[in-house]
Amino acid sequence: MRIGLRGLVEVVDVVLLVLVSVVGVVFMYLWLIYYIVKTLDVVGQIVVFEILKIEAAKIDTGTNTATLYIRNVGGVNVTLSNIYIFRLDSTDPLCVVSVNETLYTGELRKVVFSVGGCSIQPGYDYVVKVVTSRGAEFAVVVSV
Repeated sequence: MRIGLRGLVEVVDVVLLVLVSVVGVVFMYLWLIYYIVKTLDVVGQIVVFEILKIEAAKIDTGTNTATLYIRNVGGVNVTLSNIYIFRLDSTDPLCVVSVNETLYTGELRKVVFSVGGCSIQPGYDYVVKVVTSRGAEFAVVVSV
C-alpha cells in the first residue's frame, strides 16, 4: 500500500510542475502580446508625422515677393505657421513672415508672401525655412 501511494505523489508532483509551467508560459505570452501591441501603437503614431516637399521656390527682388510651391506628402493635414529667410552664411533670420495656411494631404499649394522688409540682395543664396504649427521645419536654398 505504501508503494502505490509513493507513485501517486510523484504523479501529482509532475502534474503540478506542468500546471505551473503552463501558467508561466501563458503569463509570458500575455505580457509579450501586450508589449507588441503597445510598441505598434507608438509606431502607428510616429507614421503620421508632417512631411512637406518644397517643389519650387523663387524670390523676386523686383516685386519684393517670394513664391513657394509646397506639397503635403505626409499623412496628416499641415498648418503653416511661419516662414523664415536667412542668408546662407548666417543663422540670424533676415525676416519672419507669419502665415496661416492649411495644406491637406496630397495638396500642392502656391504660397506667395512679401519680402519687402528682408533686405534681399541679388547675387546671394538664401535659405527659406517653413515652420508648421506643430514645429516641423522644412527648408530650401534659393539663389537670387
